[in-house]
Amino acid sequence: MSQSEAHLAPHAALTAESVIDYLVDRGVVDEGGGTVEVLSGGVSADAFAVHASNGSWVVKQALARLKVAAEWRADPSRILNEAAALQVVGDRVPDSVPSVASVDQDRLILVMQHAPPDLHDWKSELMAGGSEGSADTAARLGEILAALHAGTFGDPILASRFGDTESFVDLRIDPFHRAVARRLPDLAGPLGALAAELTEHPKCLVHGDYSPKNVLASGPSAWVIDWEVAHFGNPVFDLAFMLAHLMCKTAHAPRHRAVYRGCAQNFLTAYNRDVPGALKPDPFGLVRHTAAVVLARTDGKSPAAYLEPPQREAAQRAAIELLNARSIDSDVVQQLWSVLT
Repeated sequence: MSQSEAHLAPHAALTAESVIDYLVDRGVVDEGGGTVEVLSGGVSADAFAVHASNGSWVVKQALARLKVAAEWRADPSRILNEAAALQVVGDRVPDSVPSVASVDQDRLILVMQHAPPDLHDWKSELMAGGSEGSADTAARLGEILAALHAGTFGDPILASRFGDTESFVDLRIDPFHRAVARRLPDLAGPLGALAAELTEHPKCLVHGDYSPKNVLASGPSAWVIDWEVAHFGNPVFDLAFMLAHLMCKTAHAPRHRAVYRGCAQNFLTAYNRDVPGALKPDPFGLVRHTAAVVLARTDGKSPAAYLEPPQREAAQRAAIELLNARSIDSDVVQQLWSVLT
């Protein structure tokens, strides 16, 4: 059995009943117990929040079969990739990620610092229409991403450590670009070309899931979580991923259009301000990659659950128009939001 096949074999699953004993055995939690909360919302892992006398932790065990309706499998050893990415980012972009407390390479379990109580789920904030601090959070996320990309740009050690793109293909290109191409075959050509760009031009460490659901924030303070798809790749994907999710939220709640567009502008402005010229995105390419991610959220293996059919159709129409455009406005945010009607 190959190493990859071995990782795909079943591992003893943690449960709410067993997680504290596990942490005691690992030396993370002191004897005496604590409280356990099952964390929901993710599709790729089982996760628990544990509050004990010596601290609070998040315990995460990756799944081989993701929790979506379509058949979607991925190597659970990606949890080790996430742990390595957290350690790199913690060193290079301080105060932007939780610290790692334990990595179990046999059972593929990651234990990390629990977020401070003042940080909250940014997706929920946006879905409620945003807050006074939403624009500051968006700008901070642009700064964090710029620091990540610039701080790892061209690093040969990281290129070797994170050069395997298997999980990125399994968790992004196949369920996104390829799944949409199967459903909308007229778009297979441009989607295939965009997918190739994401793996053929590696430049820096890329998060791979840079979206509001993976942000814990309070105004200008923010943590970015869920690094299991991190890889050495094309930075345009992180930018497109965030912009696409803000577009989908606009399609869902057009009454909050100004909030979401403002967040997009603050995010992209902060990023472009802080990265070197070699990392500044080509506007035409960024618009097309954003359109591809929007289509993944309407027609991929894991569509955005909050989009009702009319909203999904509006987002799909906008993305197809952008993908087929022969030229675009140099103002990326203006171009993206101009097609959302």
